[in-house]
Amino acid sequence: MLFRSGLDVIRYQAKDSVSDGSDFENIIFNLRPARTDAWLRDHVDWESWYIYHAIVDAVRHYDVLLDNGHLKNRAYYFKPEVGNPLGKLHVLPWDSDTSWGPNWYGGVDFSKQAMGSRPEFNLEYRNVVREVRDLIWQRDQIYDLIDLLDDKISPFQLADRDRWTGAPAAAGFQTDGPVASRLQSMKNFAFIGGSWTGGNNSNMEAISRDNNISGAQGRDAYLDALVADSAIPDTPTLTDLSGLDHAANMLRFQSSAFSDSTGSFAAMEYRIAEVAPYAGDGLPFPFEWAATWESGELTSFTTEIVPPASAVRGDRSYRARVRHKDTTGRWGHWSAPVSFTATYPEILLYQESLVISEIMYNPAGSDDTEYIELKNIGPLTLNLTNVRFTKGIDFDFPQNTELLPGDSLLVVKNVT
Repeated sequence: MLFRSGLDVIRYQAKDSVSDGSDFENIIFNLRPARTDAWLRDHVDWESWYIYHAIVDAVRHYDVLLDNGHLKNRAYYFKPEVGNPLGKLHVLPWDSDTSWGPNWYGGVDFSKQAMGSRPEFNLEYRNVVREVRDLIWQRDQIYDLIDLLDDKISPFQLADRDRWTGAPAAAGFQTDGPVASRLQSMKNFAFIGGSWTGGNNSNMEAISRDNNISGAQGRDAYLDALVADSAIPDTPTLTDLSGLDHAANMLRFQSSAFSDSTGSFAAMEYRIAEVAPYAGDGLPFPFEWAATWESGELTSFTTEIVPPASAVRGDRSYRARVRHKDTTGRWGHWSAPVSFTATYPEILLYQESLVISEIMYNPAGSDDTEYIELKNIGPLTLNLTNVRFTKGIDFDFPQNTELLPGDSLLVVKNVT
């Protein structure tokens, strides 16, 4: 079907969005290579598109074309943006049945075409694909995810298939067996490979961009080829300095030195994420992509990092990593993970020394003068970085707040 008006295909109208479909029409008619970098930055949320398209490249969801009439197989959301009434484009997954195999077309949407060979955009995209490859496109993550989805779908998949078996040709039909029979082929496509070696035929346009890797090798090999770059920083090594018990408030990690043949140090980043294998119960499991703590970009080389106690919880398993960026804007790979099981914080010193010595809970006049007084009654200075109030009031002490022996401090409702 040929769509020329955004109002023909609209599904959701945000409260403050345009009402004439011009956001959609602006993209399908104007998102082209001729636009300036500034125009592209103003109208596309590239950070979200990079992640979206990294997964598109991973599962080979390429069933899109560039002509204005082929607007199916995609969904758009326009994120509200100050100063831009049309919002910024987010491309969403849609009609992804032709994926995980040698399926249709070449996967070039309007954003991909507009990005073209622009060095800065492609550098940013490869940075994201490299991160997706390191943290998501790993066998322990993808195999467990496939098994989880199988457990969710299998109970009703054959019943859904039967709705289409014997249907009129115009309505489509389905004769597949149990979805479980597809699982190994999906796993092979992701990491092992098979007989298909790429190329072109009547159903597959521009498949040569797969570099004859997809199918012959796993999709992991394709992602590796996509981001191969001798100019990225060397992959660092992370050393665990936390001690054997990995108490939540005693974590400490060390990065190896920065090394790069083409650039100098620009930034680094540490992260921690909870991980656990799929339990076979149909319930989601912790995915390493979802960090429980991130340092953010550190523009000064930080050899050692001490994460806050809130980064982990006792009796759960985690992976810590570090990566480096150089002055060309290239992020290197995340380090091999340091895996550990956290234990509960060491709190004996605080239990023996830190007391609530006074509470002003109902002052005369304004409630702004409420406070809680804490006192250190022990012989050692207390670092309150990891001390928190979580009930009644919600308060985290600023980093490296120290309370000397015999001293007191106030946690107040209103500082003034």
